[in-house]
Amino acid sequence: MNNSAVVAVVVLALLAGCDSVAQYKGDGKLVDNGMTAAKDRYVLNLGDASLRSTTTKTFKIRDLPKENYVIGIDLRAPEGSKIDPKSIAPVVSITLTEDGKPLLEKHGRLSEWTWSVLSPGERAFVYDDGKPGTYFDSHPGKNYELTFVVKEPDRGNLNYTASLVAKSGGWK
Repeated sequence: MNNSAVVAVVVLALLAGCDSVAQYKGDGKLVDNGMTAAKDRYVLNLGDASLRSTTTKTFKIRDLPKENYVIGIDLRAPEGSKIDPKSIAPVVSITLTEDGKPLLEKHGRLSEWTWSVLSPGERAFVYDDGKPGTYFDSHPGKNYELTFVVKEPDRGNLNYTASLVAKSGGWK
């Protein structure tokens, strides 16, 4: 394959990735970190998720790129502070339907879920890695409805922000 053919293939692949993000319809913001992303190629940020008060939020999602996603909560401590998984313990539930049919439901104390704490400890992604956990396969043309409920608010005094996100893809 000559150099111009390689460049054409790369350009087409990049445009295809951009097109899949452009096809997304629904709440939040979908970002494509590119086909060279080792993990989290696609990140759907559904916005702030206050864990300090009881609340229910429902999100509409349609035409995600076809991937296996994990839904979770992205926690961030102020610079210089550390996330402590044992000190953040609200009871939450995540429910996802596909075209009105239940796809997944996870309910529990956040401190008991899976915590991926990033170095140096100021940030964590919290999800459930059970079966099915908070994972799902997206299918183009399907309508998804995600409901996030804080049933018992966090009573701790650790300062942090939380966002509800769905992540997928990458070459790893």
